[in-house]
Amino acid sequence: MQHDHDHRLSTTQLVACALLGFSCLILAISGRAAAYVQGFWLPFVGLASALIVISSLWALWTRLGGDGAHRWGASRRHDLLAACVLLSPAVLLVLAAPGALGAGSLGHNGVLAAGDAAAGSVGGGPHRSFVRSTPHSFPPLGDGLNEVTLEDIQDRYVFGDAHSLDGHQVRFEGFVSYPHERGSRGAGGQDTSEQPTDGAMEVLVSRYKIYCCAADAVPYTVAVRIPSTAGNARGGSAALPQEDQWVQVTGVVLPPDAPPGTPTPLFPTIDASTVRAIDTPKDPYL
Repeated sequence: MQHDHDHRLSTTQLVACALLGFSCLILAISGRAAAYVQGFWLPFVGLASALIVISSLWALWTRLGGDGAHRWGASRRHDLLAACVLLSPAVLLVLAAPGALGAGSLGHNGVLAAGDAAAGSVGGGPHRSFVRSTPHSFPPLGDGLNEVTLEDIQDRYVFGDAHSLDGHQVRFEGFVSYPHERGSRGAGGQDTSEQPTDGAMEVLVSRYKIYCCAADAVPYTVAVRIPSTAGNARGGSAALPQEDQWVQVTGVVLPPDAPPGTPTPLFPTIDASTVRAIDTPKDPYL
């Protein structure tokens, strides 16, 4: 028995495919897709999106311009009307696409996931610690200012000799976050509790590394101690930045606050001399 079924995509489905491909194509061409995938994949995302758009438009052209059973009629107008409704979410996707991963995507209390996986973590909260294994060797840091990434700092701290960082001046970039359990926040997201008693303030600065896309992102985090005399983004006295604000930090790595023979704090502390607000990098991932 033969069945005279049309297994082709409907007009609505074809328009949906075209809009989806067009939205992804715009994100790829503008570079905004870098918030979701590794930069290496952007050309492939653009190529795949272009193929989807071309294929969908060609199928629509043959469908609406065909003969006989596929001539324009009430059913085709209904399909096209339904397809037009799909235009709104496509426009929203392009105009209001979510940004890169930030403080809201961090794990519990913004603590470094890589550190948890690298060594057995002890305790809970932002002051967790880990039991150090046999350290790996890393090239020594220079005596002057060292331009490093948060990944470099954390790898040296977790996998190498943590004390090899002591006293070295470093500069790095990342976004600000706060431990959720530290208490109340002031206006703009500032933490107003459990700050150092010497007038200094403390925040966490993090940055993600992705290997393929945002789904496999791993955050790298350090604690940044901001003395009251440190320079801020405007060159004046220090002020606690808002959560998710990207900053460039210059400072000195402090020795781990742990007596010999006890677990090491999960991430290092930087005594900042300058915390400068910056724009979100074009490529926000390591």
